Amino acid sequence: MPRKAVCVNLEALEQRKDGEELRRPVDRAEFLKDAATSYAARGLAVFPLRGKLPAIAKSDGGSGYLDATIDPDLIRDWWTRYSGANIGIATRASRLLVLDVDPRHGGDKRLAVLEAEYGTLPHTPEVVSGGGGRHIYLQAPQSVHIQRKADALGEGLDLPNHVVAPPSIHPDTHRPYTWAACSRLEDVAIVEPPGWLISLLASVPKPQHTERTKQPPGWLGLVYEAIISRIEADGGQLKAHGDGGMTGRCPLHHDLNPSFSIHPIKGWKCFSGCGEGKLTSLAVKLGVSII
Repeated sequence: MPRKAVCVNLEALEQRKDGEELRRPVDRAEFLKDAATSYAARGLAVFPLRGKLPAIAKSDGGSGYLDATIDPDLIRDWWTRYSGANIGIATRASRLLVLDVDPRHGGDKRLAVLEAEYGTLPHTPEVVSGGGGRHIYLQAPQSVHIQRKADALGEGLDLPNHVVAPPSIHPDTHRPYTWAACSRLEDVAIVEPPGWLISLLASVPKPQHTERTKQPPGWLGLVYEAIISRIEADGGQLKAHGDGGMTGRCPLHHDLNPSFSIHPIKGWKCFSGCGEGKLTSLAVKLGVSII
């Protein structure tokens, strides 16, 4: 029988006496700062978000989820400079697989079908998102490369590069992200995914290498090739564009609606706010080297 959600939104169960206090801007900012440092103490790499997007601008050296850290001093500095920022947890840096179940796209029904066929997921920390979805936290396997991408297990079942963590506020619904009852990090350990889940994810074929045109000669051409290869290796899918460049989901944030453009001569740009610039700047952000 498919696993039913055994946990519900904590807000429906708990009426905290200090709830009204935490809604005040100053108190809530401190609450978020404390939560971010608490996650880091558990080994989860965090970074500040503006809504769901990275809060650290390109002009300040921001690199999206690649900025994530467990350094408590840096975290306190970030949440002082970006007071009240939402909390992002970088999944790869935190050695996590987080299954993002989006019921708006049928993710809950798809998960029920998988569990009916293969078995239920284990009890593990789970978040009720501000948009009504679920984030199921699992350990990332060390010996198997798993692609983190949208629709990793079918429409509405994503494996994002970062997730929004409690007590962040959803930018559209203005509802908080909360740990599900009996499924907080304090209540239950993050467990390994079942074998069937790893098998399904590991068997997902990598996208076919797309032919690219108008590559610049020499060093810049090598940089362009290395960037495209890295994006494809991480599960990204890019489509050739009429001007000789490519478009697709941005590799610097959890991009459900493709907002990324790259061109062998013009450079790159994320229209959701991660930045833009020359190919060499993107190579640095992605940790790409051709040496």
